Amino acid sequence: MCESHAGLPCPARHVVCSRRLAGQSAKKRKGRSESSGRLCPAAADRSVIEMNTLGDRLYYARKIRGYTQISLADAIGVSRGVIFNLEKNKTEPQVIVTNAVCQVLQIRKEWLLFGGGEMEDLSEDAQKARILAELCKELQELSKAELLYLKDTVKALKRRLGRRAEGK
Repeated sequence: MCESHAGLPCPARHVVCSRRLAGQSAKKRKGRSESSGRLCPAAADRSVIEMNTLGDRLYYARKIRGYTQISLADAIGVSRGVIFNLEKNKTEPQVIVTNAVCQVLQIRKEWLLFGGGEMEDLSEDAQKARILAELCKELQELSKAELLYLKDTVKALKRRLGRRAEGK
């Protein structure tokens, strides 16, 4: 992420230079040299790399969402090598892999494949899916008793909200 944008993705879709991205050294980001980058207009004092390839965009989206290559591969049902090869632009993605990556990372397919438009899928369904995924992560740490209590609480809330809707 471009540090000049208060921790948010750079609107010009630039990635901070390899020394700064996700706290990794340049050695860990082989093949992504600073010299190939261009200056971000919003951060004239920082070197950045423009995301020209599917591999760059996949790497960026994966890091933003907090996935490792292994965790993303597990989430979509492929090997880590598939993710590695895509990020290194060694292979073209299969349609089913592209769809799965976009669904898991909550990104737009057009952005991933061609770099067009915004990265995030801002549809209501995508926002709900993101919330549910976060909720699921939190719920995994609860005991069975806590989960049952929460389930009853959600049911009661739904009934209460249903009554409100009927009363309007």
